[in-house]
Amino acid sequence: TVEWGWKPQTSTYTLNSEYALENSTITSAYAIKLPALRKSGYKLVGWYNNPEFEGEAITEIKKGSSGNKQIYAKWIARTDIPYKVEHYVQQFEEDEYLLAETDQLVGTADSNVIAEVKDYPGFEAPAEITVNVGVDGKTIVKYKYKRNKYTYTFDVNNGSFVNGEEATIEALYGEEITLPTPER
Repeated sequence: TVEWGWKPQTSTYTLNSEYALENSTITSAYAIKLPALRKSGYKLVGWYNNPEFEGEAITEIKKGSSGNKQIYAKWIARTDIPYKVEHYVQQFEEDEYLLAETDQLVGTADSNVIAEVKDYPGFEAPAEITVNVGVDGKTIVKYKYKRNKYTYTFDVNNGSFVNGEEATIEALYGEEITLPTPER
């Protein structure tokens, strides 16, 4: 008995365990162009016939190929992923903060960066944190800077204060205070 025609073969595409394509049928009668895939935050370097990505990238399964094939996608992280660092300064109300500044930055997808804090005179800077730059470009770091609190003590040099005013006043940085009135 003689068989004419082609015999289907199975090909598996491996996308670094993050995505899976359904098995597709190939034949030795046609060249199969490998798809140009997209992965958020990454660029496809190419397809390889080994999981170590050694040798030259391949763009197709050549005409005349036979047998089962496993093809591996190699990705590199994009280095132009936007992220923001927002700096909020405390207002005179204890729990109110106002956006003072926003840094528009770029980083490498899925990499950690240390978001830098600013120096605002009269405010306590928060501790710097390490954040992962998300592949979606929506990473936002929010820093809150607390106002410094000061204590003012008044010495009336053997005098006293009118109306029993206190000799000590606590105030936040930038807050207006009314000085006590001394008498002798």
